[in-house]
Amino acid sequence: MDRKKINWGIIGCANIAKDRFIPALQQTDNSKLYAIAGRSPEKLASFAVAFHPQVTYGSYEELLADPQVDAVYVPLPNTLHMEWSIRAMEAGKHVLCEKPLGMNAAQVSRMIDTACAHKVRLAEAFSYLHGGAVQKAHEIIDSGVLGRIKHIDVRYAFDGIRENDIRLNKTAGGGVIYDLGCYCISFIQDIYKEEPVDVHTVFGVGKQSFVDENAMVSMTFPEGKTARFYAAFDSFTDSERTIVGEKGVLSIPIRYHEYGNMSVRLTDAEGRHEIKVLCENHFIDEIREFADCILTGKETRPTLQASLMNARTLDRVLGYK
Repeated sequence: MDRKKINWGIIGCANIAKDRFIPALQQTDNSKLYAIAGRSPEKLASFAVAFHPQVTYGSYEELLADPQVDAVYVPLPNTLHMEWSIRAMEAGKHVLCEKPLGMNAAQVSRMIDTACAHKVRLAEAFSYLHGGAVQKAHEIIDSGVLGRIKHIDVRYAFDGIRENDIRLNKTAGGGVIYDLGCYCISFIQDIYKEEPVDVHTVFGVGKQSFVDENAMVSMTFPEGKTARFYAAFDSFTDSERTIVGEKGVLSIPIRYHEYGNMSVRLTDAEGRHEIKVLCENHFIDEIREFADCILTGKETRPTLQASLMNARTLDRVLGYK
């Protein structure tokens, strides 16, 4: 590829593409919005007016057949992630797919195998991993100030979800574990770099949706390390991540998609310290880095191995064998 910019195609007119991904894409220096495909003419027209892609397509197949498309962003419902990611990779396109990458570890394995077979890049769109809060957490952990990490506690909840929200649609892969719990699992395993040896989940299933609307999960890791997370659609809006070490505790009271001048709290033997963190738009960083992976061949973040590890833990949390 001799061009310095990656031509992106967007499959589907999802809200996250409209509100987060495309505006960020248009602020990068190594990527360009080239095409959008949508099955709803009305939504596709509104996206075209708002974002001015070079071309639009009324079907996903047409977009994948366009040789000018280098990379595809897949923000479709969870149950469609594997199908359209694989079809894109089989068409020779690099793929950045929204989380969770697949509905289970078997699907993620198939997606990874396809990426390897067709020599294209595949990554799970955990944009928060590219943000200032996570980078600062790793910097503090690597400094040794916390000592050996013993426990991680994560809360991710919000209220006010509407009855017709796709996240409550069982056939579309709804449920709080797939939507919010996957963030919690990703964060915990990004810190520990390994899978739990034991998992226990308590679900709160909606009486009308029949999907998990809240869940509390406890995990035990090798060498006695532990973690716990609470994810909910029906609780007060809250997001905090706490890392407990032998010498100190780090609290991150920053929501996953919160931007601006923030701070994290470090508590150790000398007291409590507020550490400033600049949280910039990590969707921009995610897109720029994925395009750079295509152009230079460097490894994606998260790695495919990390995504597969997350998928296996997701299976265990949901009770799959």
